[in-house]
Amino acid sequence: MMQALLEDRFHLKLHRESRPSPVYLMTVAKSGLKLKPTKDGSCLPFDFSEGLNFTGNGQVWCALPRVKNGSVTVLDIVGVQLSVFAKLLHPDGNPVIDRTGVTGAFDIHMEWSEEQREPAAGAATDPSPHMSAIIATRQQLGLELSPAKGARDVLVIDRLERPTGN
Repeated sequence: MMQALLEDRFHLKLHRESRPSPVYLMTVAKSGLKLKPTKDGSCLPFDFSEGLNFTGNGQVWCALPRVKNGSVTVLDIVGVQLSVFAKLLHPDGNPVIDRTGVTGAFDIHMEWSEEQREPAAGAATDPSPHMSAIIATRQQLGLELSPAKGARDVLVIDRLERPTGN
C-alpha cells in the first residue's frame, strides 16, 4: 500500500542495483573457533534479520540481549547461526559477509569496552570506532572480521516529484 501511495502521490520511480562497497568478511580466526554450541531444543531459532515473526506456539525463542554497563557493552545471543550473526553485525555501517563455512547454532557471549583499542596490523592511523568490538570478536569468539570490497544492494531513485493535490 505504501509503495502504491508513493508512486501515485509523488510519481516515485526507483530500482535496486548492486554497487561496490566496503564490507567485512567474517572467517574463523587462526586461534580457532571459541563458540559454545546451543543445546538441541533449548530454544526456537529465529532469524532476527528477517523481521519480527514470533509464532512459536508457546516455545521459548532464542534471545538477543545487548546491555551497556558503563563503558562495557555485553552481547548475549542464544541459538544463533553464524550466517545470522553476520547479518546482525555492521561495524562502521558496513555489512558483514559470513565466510566461515560453519553450520549449527551457537550461544554467543561477548564483552567489549570502547577504551580497548588495539590497531590491527596494517590498519590506518585512525582506527575504526568499532575496533574494540572487532578485537573482542576475534579474541572471545574466534571470528576474524577483515575489511574487504564487496557488492551492496542499494535503492536508486529515478524520479520523484512534489506531491499532487488531494
